[in-house]
Amino acid sequence: MPYTKENFDDWIFFLSDKLEYFTGEFAREQGLTLDYTPESLDALEHWLLGKYEKSMDLIEDKTPYGNDYRLADLCGIYVGRCTGGSSAGLGT
Repeated sequence: MPYTKENFDDWIFFLSDKLEYFTGEFAREQGLTLDYTPESLDALEHWLLGKYEKSMDLIEDKTPYGNDYRLADLCGIYVGRCTGGSSAGLGT
């Protein structure tokens, strides 16, 4: 599927919603504390390693979470935010 500028604009627009869902409802359901600390990255990594045998399994997982979010996208956004990614548009 080719991506368009509109796809990208939509993705940017929903970043804060995705982070709110991932660090809130999703984290609670999975027993994770996702508080943007290095320790939370370790906990997320441990959880992912327990869930997926190979990294491609995460990428290929099309299970919808929250508002039809994909786990690889949620993890990527979270890791980017934890490691100094721009908070522009995230309300932080």
